Amino acid sequence: MNALPKPQLTIRWDTAELPANLRASVSEARDAALNQWSQYFSQIKPNIVATGKADLAFKFVDTLPDTEEGFPGAAAHEFSTSPDEPRVEVTIALYRGRPKQLSSPSDFHNEVMFAMAGYVGLERTPFPGGVAFRTDQPGASRTQFTAFEMQTTKRIFELREKLTELIAKKEKVEAARPRLQIEPLSLKLPDANQAEPVKFTIQVTN
Repeated sequence: MNALPKPQLTIRWDTAELPANLRASVSEARDAALNQWSQYFSQIKPNIVATGKADLAFKFVDTLPDTEEGFPGAAAHEFSTSPDEPRVEVTIALYRGRPKQLSSPSDFHNEVMFAMAGYVGLERTPFPGGVAFRTDQPGASRTQFTAFEMQTTKRIFELREKLTELIAKKEKVEAARPRLQIEPLSLKLPDANQAEPVKFTIQVTN
């Protein structure tokens, strides 16, 4: 149950390391991202808090270590299913790129969009522009929902409602299992010389 996304989620927004002159613009970028989520999914109603228990948590640091690709990291994400910890905790770097430059409002917007995507269960995508895409590079334009992301998120919340209902009823369900049929189940190949091709056919049906 702890891994299921909550439509009415609590977001901890820790600005202790965020300079005072950036707080307004970064908060505006956050609100623009959250409003986009609520616009498409009316059941999403985030509650922003400064401290305390949260489902999704954000904090800020000046810089983050380099990624495996050798480029400065711009955000780090930690996932947990513990009821005492946020489902997703995000650390956002104020500076990104090499030479480093201050993250733009679009960068902050995109990090919030991506964090929400991870919270609801969307897998990261390599295709630029969608909410489940992120980059450590500076200067990206603001991400938007793709049709696939919208449909998948809608399905996620439908499944959440169904699972919540089953849990409340304490009703057991059996997960669907893939079935694979192979014909023939065994082969007896003829003798052949080394490097001489031997032709045979196997049919696999999923």
